[in-house]
Amino acid sequence: MNSDTKVSEGGNVSLVDYGDKHNDQVTRILLESSMFETLNKEDCEILSNYFQVCNASEGTVIVKEGEKDQTLYLLAEGTLDVNKQSENNTSKHLVMVMPGRTIGEMALIDQKPHSATVSAIKDCLLLQLTRDNLDLLAANHPITAYNFIFKIAELMSIRLRMTSEKLVDYL
Repeated sequence: MNSDTKVSEGGNVSLVDYGDKHNDQVTRILLESSMFETLNKEDCEILSNYFQVCNASEGTVIVKEGEKDQTLYLLAEGTLDVNKQSENNTSKHLVMVMPGRTIGEMALIDQKPHSATVSAIKDCLLLQLTRDNLDLLAANHPITAYNFIFKIAELMSIRLRMTSEKLVDYL
C-alpha cells in the first residue's frame, strides 16, 4: 500500500504508526464516523488496511484549492476550515468540518484539482485514503470498494442537494 504523505504550508502532516494495533484503531475510527455508520464491521476491517493515519498540526493546509491530490481524508479528531477563493481573489469561508466528516471525495473520484482549501484550525488526527490505495482496494476487495464508493456517491449527492437549496435563492 502507498504510504506517501506530504508536508503542507503552515504546518506538517505526519504519519502515525499504531504498529500491530493499526487495523483495530482505524476500524474503530471508521465505525464511529457518521459517513461509515451504515457499513458493516467486516467492510471497515477491510478498509482499515488501505487507510493511513496522520496528524496535522494547527495551521496545516491539508488540501489547497487548485492543486491535484487524489486523497480522501476522514477527520477523526480536531477541526478543519474550508475556504474558497472568490472571483475578486478573496478567501470565502464555506464550512467548518467536525470529526466524522470527510474532505477530498471529489478529487479522489474525478482526479481533478481541489475545489477549496482546507486547513487545520487545531491539531487533527485524520485517516487518509489515496487513489492508489482505492485502486488496490477495488482490485482486492471489489464488493467492499463498491460499498465504499457508493457511500461517497451518497455523500456527494447530499452535498449537491444542500448546495442547490442554497443557490436557488440567488437565481
